[in-house]
Amino acid sequence: MVKFDRQVLIGYLGGATGEVTLTLTGDGDEKPFVGSDTIIVIGKE
Repeated sequence: MVKFDRQVLIGYLGGATGEVTLTLTGDGDEKPFVGSDTIIVIGKE
């Protein structure tokens, strides 16, 4: 499970709406990983 700071994620998305694919890379327990998922971003309207 990965948790994000909501405000940081909103800033990262830059106002995008619709389907957005997020890709995350990094190191966990000194082992590299990569993961991605497609989310649906709904605007404020």
